[in-house]
Amino acid sequence: MLNAIERTLEGRLTSHRSKLTMLTTLPGGETVRLYEKRIVNFLAAELSDASLKEIGEAAKMIGGSIVEHPSASWSVEVIPFNGVRINIAYWQGEEEIPAGAVLLVGEEAKEVGVPIEELLAVAEMTVNRFVLFYRRETGRKPKLYRSLYI
Repeated sequence: MLNAIERTLEGRLTSHRSKLTMLTTLPGGETVRLYEKRIVNFLAAELSDASLKEIGEAAKMIGGSIVEHPSASWSVEVIPFNGVRINIAYWQGEEEIPAGAVLLVGEEAKEVGVPIEELLAVAEMTVNRFVLFYRRETGRKPKLYRSLYI
């Protein structure tokens, strides 16, 4: 968190909204592959029965909103620090195809100079809070884990 404050004080805030990318495509991103997989599996399991209304309410509670995505069932975006976006895209499962999700960040993370470890930590906290608020909104019990922090 201190790093985010230092970047703000130095004026290193993003000046534009660039494309979204996976964490693994950023410098040092290969090191977070397993952590990202755990986050995505958590999302896919916990939100399998979610309605768009419930997702929208949970998104508002973390300061985010539902955004357009060309192929996902729904997509939520939040800007937790330094103008860097975190986007969760979710695909509802069908007959023999399981539910899936992807965690994306804005390429502006490169412009601001956010280390991959910090991005992962903030993304993990964002997803965890999103699922916890979803459960609070719906009254649903955990399906996979109580929290990402077992």
